[in-house]
Amino acid sequence: MLRTRVLTAAAALPVLLISLWLGPPYFTLLVGLASLAGHLEFYRLARLAGLSPLVWVGTAGGLGVVGVVGLGRPELGGPVLAAGTLLAGAALVVRGKTRGALADWAATLGGSLYCGLIFSYYIPLRDLPRGLEWTLFTFGVTFGVDTAAFFVGRRWGRRPLAPAVSPAKTVEGFVGGLAAGPTVGVGLAALLGLPGPWPAAGLGFGLALAGQAGDLFESALKRSAGVKDSGRLFPGHGGLLDRVDSLAFNGVMSYYVVGAFLPAILGRV
Repeated sequence: MLRTRVLTAAAALPVLLISLWLGPPYFTLLVGLASLAGHLEFYRLARLAGLSPLVWVGTAGGLGVVGVVGLGRPELGGPVLAAGTLLAGAALVVRGKTRGALADWAATLGGSLYCGLIFSYYIPLRDLPRGLEWTLFTFGVTFGVDTAAFFVGRRWGRRPLAPAVSPAKTVEGFVGGLAAGPTVGVGLAALLGLPGPWPAAGLGFGLALAGQAGDLFESALKRSAGVKDSGRLFPGHGGLLDRVDSLAFNGVMSYYVVGAFLPAILGRV
């Protein structure tokens, strides 16, 4: 199993780094493909949980948001989601099923928000000044936090963190991840020539917190569906959502901190 995981990561990582280096439209296309895979896995989980989401409506809405953001028109994301909301409501009326209609409507929009809107934040993050370095920073800190949380929890973990959501996660592993965020952040900032150490440490801590929250959120989705993995896209790793659960929320965190907070206190990024 470990050998399969290593080989899969070795094959996928160059694709990610090359597309990130090239920037748009290649990175935008990669985000779009990830969004598509995420939608399919999300709605699979919803169906396993006993819901009947409108897959085509939710997927079209989420990909529509990624599309307008990729075209440099993020202000159109709201109208796209509004249109998806109305279309989902109309489709549920046409379906004529009232039992569970509210949950089906919410699940439909949940896929658009999670796999469309949330994923799309990596596109403008990459387009910020020094966006390549900040996106690499986000990826690096996220991977470092996940690794630290895993090994600290495996070695010293005793107290369950959220047993109803993810029985294997421990308080000790969570704390280990929080400690790794600022440490990895300062190191990466120095390596990439980004502002530090305090801004890097602060963002690193924020990414550690948001990333682990994203991990628990995706675990809750899988728990509600009664499955261990969201899919089988990556041999030895599970599905797309299993690999980007921590990254998903962190794109939002980095975009707003780097795009607004750091310029306000530093005058530059």
